[in-house]
Amino acid sequence: MARRFLITAGAVTIVFILFFTLSEQVRPHLFLYPAMDRVFAFGAAGLIFGTAYPRQARLTLVYLVIFAIGSELLQYLRPTRDPRLLDGIAKVAGSAIGVGAAYSLSRLWPSLAKRLA
Repeated sequence: MARRFLITAGAVTIVFILFFTLSEQVRPHLFLYPAMDRVFAFGAAGLIFGTAYPRQARLTLVYLVIFAIGSELLQYLRPTRDPRLLDGIAKVAGSAIGVGAAYSLSRLWPSLAKRLA
């Protein structure tokens, strides 16, 4: 039950990230620097998916890195968007932070990982 909720929450997070990445006017700004917004968004996705799949941390990170690079490359399809290497690096770093945090939590609280498995 908890894993299903986490997977759904992760999917919704990915959809929101993709929507806001490709949108022009409706981008939320939570932090002073846009790179921090990217780190936060991908960190949240990494934490959610990393918690849902605590035994597949590496594979989860690989998928999120592919999504981060893909979402950056998709911006080439939009004439008003401009993909940047530093934006991609921020997204990858956020993914790594989120998955790393989830992995660390699963090691600190093994009972939590067992409940989600």
